[in-house]
Amino acid sequence: YLILFLGFSLSSLIGGTFHGFFNNNPSSQFHSPFWQATLICIGVSAYGFALSGIHLIYGFDNNQKYKNLLNRLFLLYAASTFFYKSFLMAITFYLPSTILTLIGFVKAFHRSNNKNIKLGVWGLCLSLIAPIIQQAQLSLHPVYFTYNAAYHTIIMVALYLFYIGVAGILNTTSGEKT
Repeated sequence: YLILFLGFSLSSLIGGTFHGFFNNNPSSQFHSPFWQATLICIGVSAYGFALSGIHLIYGFDNNQKYKNLLNRLFLLYAASTFFYKSFLMAITFYLPSTILTLIGFVKAFHRSNNKNIKLGVWGLCLSLIAPIIQQAQLSLHPVYFTYNAAYHTIIMVALYLFYIGVAGILNTTSGEKT
């Protein structure tokens, strides 16, 4: 989970800096590198999601072939950010990872019936809805609460619920029931 949260933290920091200072200035020397770094950090987060899902579904011992495939996919994604700089590309990379983790969380919830893991499931569902809203450009207000603000607000709530779910999984696997 460390890779996942580290990827999200860095993508938030770098992406926020990009949106705050360079998004409206494509001629800036920092525009492209900051956006590419944001995309790569989103990929790191997706990698962490996929790794989490693999561990939850297959366990820690029976997953080396999946981790090898995941490593290759991440390298392909990272290399593609040099040519394709669309957020839609990032979505297509993290969408399968999120679904994989969602399947793992549902499996973990059915094993333990832990209410915190159920909240994590809801968080993962929200994180699948957020890019739909963002790509459809649905907003509450065209200036004060844009579709990007809606996306980030939903992701913020989703990550909080996911964090609670991760805590539930860690408590369940350590023998504690919550």
